[in-house]
Amino acid sequence: MKRAFVFPIFIILTQNAFALECEIIDDKTGCPVGCGWNNEAGVCYECPVGTYSAGGYDACAECKIPIGADFLDGYTGRTGENTCPWELNCKKDEYVDSADIFQGCKSCGPGYNSRLETGYTITYQVDGVGLDEFAHEVNRHSKKMVCDPLAIKLRLEPNTGFAGNRWPGMPSGYETRIAYYKEGFGFSNSPDENAEWNENGLDSTLLQPSYAMKEFFGYSTDADDCGEPTKLMFNKAGDFSSFVGESGEPAFTSDTTLHACWENTNMAVFYAITDSDGFSVWCTQDDVTGKWMECTSSSSSMNECIPTDKECLVRDYGDYGDYTVPEGQDFAYYSCEYLIMGGSGKVDDCGNLMVRDMVPAMSAFMKLTPVFSDCPAGYYCNAGVQQRCPPGTTSDIESSSITDCYMGGGENGVKFCDEKGCFTLPDDEKVLY
Repeated sequence: MKRAFVFPIFIILTQNAFALECEIIDDKTGCPVGCGWNNEAGVCYECPVGTYSAGGYDACAECKIPIGADFLDGYTGRTGENTCPWELNCKKDEYVDSADIFQGCKSCGPGYNSRLETGYTITYQVDGVGLDEFAHEVNRHSKKMVCDPLAIKLRLEPNTGFAGNRWPGMPSGYETRIAYYKEGFGFSNSPDENAEWNENGLDSTLLQPSYAMKEFFGYSTDADDCGEPTKLMFNKAGDFSSFVGESGEPAFTSDTTLHACWENTNMAVFYAITDSDGFSVWCTQDDVTGKWMECTSSSSSMNECIPTDKECLVRDYGDYGDYTVPEGQDFAYYSCEYLIMGGSGKVDDCGNLMVRDMVPAMSAFMKLTPVFSDCPAGYYCNAGVQQRCPPGTTSDIESSSITDCYMGGGENGVKFCDEKGCFTLPDDEKVLY
């Protein structure tokens, strides 16, 4: 009898306690915030830990918290917000993104050091409690504040068997250059954070030079497949041209070697065969066989050319060259080089050729580079034509116009004579033409 009396009282007390916390406010309002509605039983119930309800006649739903976060100690489950109270413990090399806090702790990843000495905890509480502090902690642990980008070394290699030192007076310039990349800063010639960084690409001093036979067009990740666009990291101007990887990832995460890419350029060099009329019959060299072909005109296609055993000579540059002679200079000779056929890419020297010199017959792809010299004193040079100054006048080297000619003074200058004798201009005076 005593046990039967106590048991119902316990049940009644428990039901009454539940009803006091989660009972219908009124038929229109339904359950209070933090309580779900059990439609089948027709009662409100307290949302368990990890769930929430805005009240009314909604059931409790799962809370949304960051990946890796834990519910805050003491959280009862009664909340009307879908972000239940939580805390997130991150390592010292992890950051949080305020725009996507629910992704949890994100690793700085390769290419970064941590600015922190220890890990940290971010706490979120509902109902406006500590929200200012929460926002401050999130901002204080952004990627920029936590992750310190490394200065990644980029080794920029020439990547060519071509020896560029074959033009008199023109240094090769082909050499390995070193650049640095830092995420968020860009590219620089120095790893120093206070150096000048360019987010768009490389400084011009880090590029390889272009010459008549070889034109630089960028740096690639692949020495043997420069033409693949996805592998060309910098174009010929040094602009950062492509990046293979997911958006938001650093372009480089470790020291990297890149390879210069080159294009073989074509030059409009013309050849001719000596006959009784001089340079009246044109010839060219077959790109495949390397054999000389006699053609009916300088613009003929190869199918209008026939093999020949005659000597092919260099045609006069001034009339048929593809270059403009710099002012004050004159055409001197052709620097001759050839690429050996068969895909080896080897380059050899075939000497310096003057106008009317014989072009060596060889199984190769021939290239001729015009080389210029300064116009000598006493002459002026324009458009590749060297002309002597008028009688009684001279000029300095690199003169390009008749107006540069002058009568000089002093003992070796121009003398003015009559029946009474001669005199000269003062040493430091000139009479321009």
